[in-house]
Amino acid sequence: MKNWSVENNVFEDEKLNKSMLFVINDIVDEFDKLIPTGPQLGFKKIQIVNDQLYGPTLYWPLHNDCYKIGLNVSGLFYNQIAFQYTQVFSKLYCDPRISNWFIEIIAHISSMYILDFLSEKWKNDYPNENLKNYYKKFAEYKNNLVGSAFSIVDIVKYQVSGNWVEDQIAKLRKNDKLNRAKILIIAFEVLSLFKENKECWKLLPYIGKYTIPSLSKDTTNLVTSRDVVPDFENLVINVPDNLKPILIKLLDKFGVYEFE
Repeated sequence: MKNWSVENNVFEDEKLNKSMLFVINDIVDEFDKLIPTGPQLGFKKIQIVNDQLYGPTLYWPLHNDCYKIGLNVSGLFYNQIAFQYTQVFSKLYCDPRISNWFIEIIAHISSMYILDFLSEKWKNDYPNENLKNYYKKFAEYKNNLVGSAFSIVDIVKYQVSGNWVEDQIAKLRKNDKLNRAKILIIAFEVLSLFKENKECWKLLPYIGKYTIPSLSKDTTNLVTSRDVVPDFENLVINVPDNLKPILIKLLDKFGVYEFE
């Protein structure tokens, strides 16, 4: 947590806010390890509130001195908090000024990765005795989310098609409306790539850099159009050579690697 400061006001009870930091601190520390370069617009104070109307969300317009994150929780449920917080927090590493289907998939991959990470970490390194067995609930929450998503999609088409992910990405590239269940399933299908090769996480800061239209390189410029699409060609060209193979593998999984 050395790079971040967190102001947590999710609950009226300050004891609950303090307890919630058990999971927030673990998430932030893991991202510091995965992406040591930090977020696109730099490290700032994080303010967390509960917003049962619009959460989970990153508030817009952005602030110069902080990132304000709204969750949508009804109690101190560490699994729910972990999923929602990571979903928003991970977007800071791409670029919080923009949003598109690619970043949404990355956000859901991040959230499921963290649920798996916490399930393993808290199994032996739990915050206190009261949470000794809580690690099981992270995996349960993830399984319930994925199960619910699969119950919504056409499971027959999913099972029959060997190119289901590619088909869904093709629709998204044609400005198909974001379907949360499908986004979650795509993320679930790609999650193993990020778990098996931690270098994947170093791609996040490049994802926001290469878009159409491109963003201002001035990170103090917070006024921009949020309506952008991924620029995969320039992304492949400009990522460091050591990241190119894993990026190509990811884009090939999406069916969008068309460049020589």
